[in-house]
Amino acid sequence: MITSTRPFAMTEDEAEAIGTWAFAAMIVRSATDKAITPLTREAMERFRARGIQHMDVEVAVFTLANTRALFDRAAVGSTYIYDTLSPDQNAVALFFLHTIVVVVGTGEWSNRVRRTRHVNKPAVAVGWPWQRDESGWPTHSTMLDAALMPSLGITDVERSMFVPPSVPRGRISRALIRDL
Repeated sequence: MITSTRPFAMTEDEAEAIGTWAFAAMIVRSATDKAITPLTREAMERFRARGIQHMDVEVAVFTLANTRALFDRAAVGSTYIYDTLSPDQNAVALFFLHTIVVVVGTGEWSNRVRRTRHVNKPAVAVGWPWQRDESGWPTHSTMLDAALMPSLGITDVERSMFVPPSVPRGRISRALIRDL
């Protein structure tokens, strides 16, 4: 998807693979970063045993005109944001891959991803759950990442945790998004 310029329809298996990768990456991010409250052990075990089909997870793949509006030094990295009232259940992770952003939400925050998918329809190819009529790539949009964050209900962007992969652990300052 990152390098393709020719249109193609996303199959259900491809959408499931993207959703599985995104949720697994979210689990790894939540479990390895000391500044993050990890997702519940039960959710991790259920995902391992049954796959993404039995999870309260929503994944959307966006193509954006620019992913440097928020993070001007890097266009590859990730942001993890959670609800301070139930951080082990309700969270959203964004994986920035130049002009592609994979957004995964779990728990009640999966609704944020679902709403954003509908609001920004021209920019999104559905990842998971798969929908036949909306699943195609590449999408066509001039939307910037600065519009993506508010559409997710995230307004305090400067306090988010953006971790570019080239920065060694422990050498980047991070802060948590306040209660949303």
